[in-house]
Amino acid sequence: MNVSGIASLLEDEGIIKDGLPLKMLVRITASQRKIKFGVYKLSPSQNLVQIFRIIKEGRSGNFSVTIPPGYNIRQIASLLEREGIILGKERFIKLTSDANFISELSINAKKLEGYLFPETYCFEPETDEKRVIEIMVGELKKRVLDCKKYDEQLKFIGLNMNEVLTLASLIEKETGLPEERPLISAVFHNRLKEGMPLESCSTVIYALGERFDGNLKREDLHIPSEYNTYLHKGLPPSPICNPGIKSIEGALYPASVDYLFFVSKGNGTHKFSSDLQEHRENVIRYQIEPNRR
Repeated sequence: MNVSGIASLLEDEGIIKDGLPLKMLVRITASQRKIKFGVYKLSPSQNLVQIFRIIKEGRSGNFSVTIPPGYNIRQIASLLEREGIILGKERFIKLTSDANFISELSINAKKLEGYLFPETYCFEPETDEKRVIEIMVGELKKRVLDCKKYDEQLKFIGLNMNEVLTLASLIEKETGLPEERPLISAVFHNRLKEGMPLESCSTVIYALGERFDGNLKREDLHIPSEYNTYLHKGLPPSPICNPGIKSIEGALYPASVDYLFFVSKGNGTHKFSSDLQEHRENVIRYQIEPNRR
């Protein structure tokens, strides 16, 4: 784009009121050939000289992006591509299951689902996909994996950190309420101790992938997948999303309760119970009866 085009674009976007002074400034300083192409963060609050210096010196602005807890790899890749952080989401997705790259990161997993820490990051536009992943995994290492304060608790609950991340991913998908995370965690911990299947609908949804249409059906609970915790006891093979720190700590520190069941009350909260009969009554009350009305 030439200087006239740049001036017109900035004028159309409301960054500058009139493009003529910018064109004159470029002509006076003989800088037309020195303006650098790139992606820039500009604001109407900046004066003409400030804007001119930015595009002349090629000082691209860093982009801030927030990765929400509970996003899976595909959702993260789409968000990063949409925000202009990475060029291609498919390369990003492919790298997260590249055995050699994962080994370079010193992560003992087949894929990086669960290892991309949800946080607000600042990246340069069109950052290399490898570098983005390295930064996100590095944040998880700093905040969780290499954090010695969790060592004693890991021994107490009898899980390793990879298993904690998997459990945390289930908790992340089951509830968004901070006060419920330790309770959901307790249900799963108790079921693991009792040798009961976890029966988490979120794992079935993950197993369905793009086939999930937003409505989980009874027949879906029989889908033959190692992620189907209705059919298989224990934790699924790996995380089903990338959990936030609150869900990770929820997995590490379950509430001291004997709950084995929970059912959605239809308002974002859950009803917890310790025996099957009470759970069945809760299902009728909160799931079946409201659908009859």
